[in-house]
Amino acid sequence: MDLINTVTNEPPKFLDDAPCENDKLLWQKAYATYLSVTRKTPEECANVKLNLTALLPILKELDPRWKAVEPDMMKTSHKMVHRMNVLLKRFKEKAWAVKVVM
Repeated sequence: MDLINTVTNEPPKFLDDAPCENDKLLWQKAYATYLSVTRKTPEECANVKLNLTALLPILKELDPRWKAVEPDMMKTSHKMVHRMNVLLKRFKEKAWAVKVVM
């Protein structure tokens, strides 16, 4: 498990790796969980900009790697975060697909 270096506040190495298929499924599940927790429907959030920082607590629950990630590290300059942003933007536009995951 990658731990954060508290002296330099360096992001975990996995944030700059390419995502695997399991990562993509995890992101979809995290988004569906976020909608459930906030009691929003996929239709009302389909065209609303997603705040990736809001997903972080859910990601930390679902995958231990994310526990070392701080909110200020959720920037699209990291490959993993950028790909998550792109995938979720496309995913949330398909309300039926989001409902399947929910």
